[in-house]
Order: sequence, then C-alpha cells, then structure tokens
Amino acid sequence: MLGHVGDVETHTYREPSHYEPPKIGGLAPWRARQVERFIDENLSLPLSVARIAAFSGVGPGYFGRACKDTFGLAPRALITRKRLDRAKMLMATTDEPLNQIALACGFADQSHFTNRFRRLTGTTPTAWRRDQRKV
Repeated sequence: MLGHVGDVETHTYREPSHYEPPKIGGLAPWRARQVERFIDENLSLPLSVARIAAFSGVGPGYFGRACKDTFGLAPRALITRKRLDRAKMLMATTDEPLNQIALACGFADQSHFTNRFRRLTGTTPTAWRRDQRKV
C-alpha cells in the first residue's frame, strides 16, 4: 500500500500469505536431525532422556522441552514412536517372529511391545501384520 504523508511516500509492509514466523525454542534443524539419527541407530539399546540429552549437548530438562517443541512429543514418547515405526516396517517386510522384532526394536519383551503397540494403534501386532499382508 502506498500512502502519502506530505511529500514522502510510505509503504506498509505485508507478510506473504505463506509466511511462517521463525520458531523460537526447540532444537536447531541440524541438531534435530542428529538426535533423530542417534535414536534410530540406538533403538535396540536402552535409551534414557539423560543419554540423548548428553549426546545433544544440553541438560535433560532443556532437552525435554526442546524435544516437545521440535517433534511435538516428549522424549519418551518420541523413542516409543520410533520403536513402533521400526517394528511396523519389520513386520511388513520380514517374516521375523514378533518376539525377535520386539527385542530388535528395544522393547523388553513381546508383551511390552504388544501393550505399547495396542495402545498406539488400537490393534495387536499380529492383527496389524495380518491386515498388512492382505493389502
């Protein structure tokens, strides 16, 4: 918009409609990728928030808040989500027994895996695998 104030033209600045303001808080994009890679590479191991925070170079309290700001999930929920995503991939692409998949993805045992899987998806791993094979 152009306006006139005396002999001086003024311009009103407008943000483009697709503009998103910079995000404040959270992890830097490069650090977020680094954290995701660390979690992915260590899913079969016990992963604590303190261990991931130490890897990322920040304290556990800050990491918890930054993780939620960056990924939309608390650290434990992010780890569980990544473990379940890996398990889904293995169930869909291999014939490995569920107990082996559970251990490979960092769950204590098949029962722990089944409980977490059902809580997130609303179905059991066996039923989910069967449904995937039908498609």
